[in-house]
Amino acid sequence: MRLLGLKEIPASVIDIDDLLGAERDENAERKDFTPSEAVAIGRLIEERHREKIAAQENARKSMGKMTTVNNLGQKRAGETRETAARAVGMGGSKYGKAKAVIAAAESDPAKFGDLVEAANDPRYDGKQE
Repeated sequence: MRLLGLKEIPASVIDIDDLLGAERDENAERKDFTPSEAVAIGRLIEERHREKIAAQENARKSMGKMTTVNNLGQKRAGETRETAARAVGMGGSKYGKAKAVIAAAESDPAKFGDLVEAANDPRYDGKQE
């Protein structure tokens, strides 16, 4: 800044209560997430969301309220995925597919590892060659 002759440095100071959200926002503003980046941060968001839901359910149970919806677990899982997908700028279906590719690559890198690299390539159109 001195070499530019500036005496003041423009800066924004914010109160960061949610470091995960701040990291996501910083990366989203810098550039679009690659699929593997989206899945990595999405997994953390899903974990936090599941913890929040578990705390809510525990509070309900401690108050003696019973869950009346039989498929509440499935509904909550869908909400968790959708929350993470929106947070990383993807639709639920695209995020689910990206998660499946990443999981396959993690479980068998020799067989599927190149799929992650291909999906992260900005020129990749999502179609298999």
